[in-house]
Amino acid sequence: MPVKHATEAHKGDVISCDIWNEEHSITNLIPDATDTYQIGDQTNRWQSLYVNQIIIKNPPPAENTFAVYASTSDSYPRFRISQLGYVGWGGGSTVPDVELYRYSANYLYTPDSFSCGSLRVGGQEIITSDYTLKNINSIDQSLIPSSNDTYNLGSTTYRWSTIYCGGIDINSTIAKVKLENTSTSLGYPYIEFKNPVIDYKCGLIVANSSNFYLPYDATNSCIRQMFRNDTTSGSEQVAWYNSNGIKKLYLTLEGNLYIDGNYNTFSPELPDNWQEIDYRNYLHTQLNKEHPPRDEKGRLICICGKSGVCPEHQVQFEQKYAFDVSTTTAVTAKLVISLMDKITELENKISQLEEQLN
Repeated sequence: MPVKHATEAHKGDVISCDIWNEEHSITNLIPDATDTYQIGDQTNRWQSLYVNQIIIKNPPPAENTFAVYASTSDSYPRFRISQLGYVGWGGGSTVPDVELYRYSANYLYTPDSFSCGSLRVGGQEIITSDYTLKNINSIDQSLIPSSNDTYNLGSTTYRWSTIYCGGIDINSTIAKVKLENTSTSLGYPYIEFKNPVIDYKCGLIVANSSNFYLPYDATNSCIRQMFRNDTTSGSEQVAWYNSNGIKKLYLTLEGNLYIDGNYNTFSPELPDNWQEIDYRNYLHTQLNKEHPPRDEKGRLICICGKSGVCPEHQVQFEQKYAFDVSTTTAVTAKLVISLMDKITELENKISQLEEQLN
């Protein structure tokens, strides 16, 4: 049928041709009631819509201001834009459950999970598709694991090369440090102490549950110091070796110290006004000191009654029980010299008497 002019067309009339020529073009297409009529329906839909822009002003307070359904069987839209600007996606059978919206100024937010092939920030890939973190310049917070004593930094296959830190504090119920070489050709595991003046390597070896060794360096098989757990009477508990691997000092289970070499110490300063009687009194004081008490495990009992000498009572404990070897040796030496001088003087007098008698 012919196309009717807007003033001649009525409800129910069908327009079966394109409206595009100058004579029958449309300027504004305005319904005579708001929120009442549709452009097309579920049975007869327009194929394509060519417009410059779509503007929805003052929408009613509805769930969907703009909605897209995949098929007529969808109960809910697959995509929608709500009156508040919330963008939502769904599966068609339920209300869209994935939302994206403006949370605050310059802040895009979703309360749901986000999945993507990779994540880029500022054009740089931050998280790759195989869950690798990269291109991070710095971290402005503490790194705290979600579970205590569970996760590692690095692995036996992929290790960090160098760790730069102000210090390492190990705070644990069982504090431990483990050094392990994965290749026997690399020598002993070691700790390197380094500052602008010295560079010293200290190797560590635990042969078994009883012995602990400190090698001379990371590659030398020479033992420098050894700590041993042995309850045999007279057994060596601590031993020290020189650079040639010769044992020069060791301490036994009973606390006896053995030195292969000279025992040298600095000469103590003795009072200038001491007389011979003062030296003898000092020796008597040292020799008459009590033996320090011990508990059932053989540990020294502090002057406060606790097992083990407390640091704050160290000086008082030594004054009461310790034998001052250096001072005692010096005092003894002075008394011996004094005795030798007296013997020499006595020998001279005896010689004089013998000459007079002859």
